[in-house]
Amino acid sequence: PANKGPEEIREMNRSFNTMVKDLSRMEEDRELLLAGVSHDLRTPITRLRLEVELAALPEESREAMVQDLEQMEGIVNQFLAYARRSTTPLELMNLGEAVANAVASSRLEGAPDTSLDCVIRKDVFIMANPIEIERVVQNLLVNASRYGRGENGRLEAFVNAGIQNGQAILSVCDHGKGLPEDEMERVIRPFERGEKARTGSNGSGLGLAIVDRIAKRSGGVMKLSANKPSGLAVEIRFPLADPPKKPRKEKNSGKAG
Repeated sequence: PANKGPEEIREMNRSFNTMVKDLSRMEEDRELLLAGVSHDLRTPITRLRLEVELAALPEESREAMVQDLEQMEGIVNQFLAYARRSTTPLELMNLGEAVANAVASSRLEGAPDTSLDCVIRKDVFIMANPIEIERVVQNLLVNASRYGRGENGRLEAFVNAGIQNGQAILSVCDHGKGLPEDEMERVIRPFERGEKARTGSNGSGLGLAIVDRIAKRSGGVMKLSANKPSGLAVEIRFPLADPPKKPRKEKNSGKAG
């Protein structure tokens, strides 16, 4: 409040409130700019891809150009996902089902260069948005696939959705090179990547930032830690929600209608 206490305190509170408004406005302007640029980039990328597909090019060159355009489109989509603040109300949802759907959509299971181990409970409920939680899992799996491969190029990952210490837990672990402990907090920030430890990156640096934002919106907390014997473990803990109540069965009175 800027109308209570001594004048010095009022002046300090007014300055603080102005600072908060300015920071909020800067965040909104950045998101608007990011969304606008990303939206404008999608049209020329789509047009370029169509022209590449129709051009008389060697197959190897065409595939390389299409891959580059797909990478650009993926980065643009990440920009849009980060810039778009969700206002969708949270709802009671089954965490296990959302995780299973996201894993199936990733198409990593059964891939020749991937070993994906999943332990998913189907009776874990949280208050969140199902689409956003699926995006969380997809981002973590993409992150693991991109940076968490071993020296032989193979991805070994573990996905867990369950209950631990009275909380819902979602974790994705890999056995890649991992991250130094002093970089784990930095890579959660937007546009930051752990390039020194996890080389060959071609992302936008927004994957973990989006995951962190969705987790916080759902009342969750994300934590990065070293996986043993090597790799990165990403863990999100959510407050547990009561499962939906089963409808009561009407008792049969035994009377004829």
